[in-house]
Amino acid sequence: MKRSAQKLLLLLSFFCCIEACKKNETSAQQNSSIKTLSGTVTDSRGLPVPSASVVMEHTVWFNNFLTATSSSLGNYSINMPADPAGSWTAKATLIKNAYGEAYKFDLHPHNTASFSAATDVAKNFTWKLKGPRPGSGFYGAHVDVYAMGTNVPLNEVKLVFAPFPGEGTLIDGT
Repeated sequence: MKRSAQKLLLLLSFFCCIEACKKNETSAQQNSSIKTLSGTVTDSRGLPVPSASVVMEHTVWFNNFLTATSSSLGNYSINMPADPAGSWTAKATLIKNAYGEAYKFDLHPHNTASFSAATDVAKNFTWKLKGPRPGSGFYGAHVDVYAMGTNVPLNEVKLVFAPFPGEGTLIDGT
């Protein structure tokens, strides 16, 4: 009888070890439920913009962000973290070298709403050189004109801007 109890105990120990070594199905399910922020970065003609930097930033926690760079097809993807919970925003920028200088452009979001990391989210961006920005202001440069002691009525002055001499296109290729 004692020998049977030992065999039974040995058999139970064996099954316990097998059970303990099984793959955890919960972790596999958690991995398959990772949500992503993804989208496409294009220019004003709809062509892909590579090398744009996309930043996903938490709306409350300081210095809590993730980044991605758009591919040659303009696509990007960020795996969203489960923690911290709360709202996130997405922004995109592009650094472009031209005329011997580096220029940094804020890219236009198709949707400015914040989002949760609990669902997959699509956020697309467009590189615009002109037009209104979300919130306030405009894309492009700011120019101040002053009369500086002259009698020229500024409402009659017309400023015309043209590409840099020798350049046939603007910085975005248009």
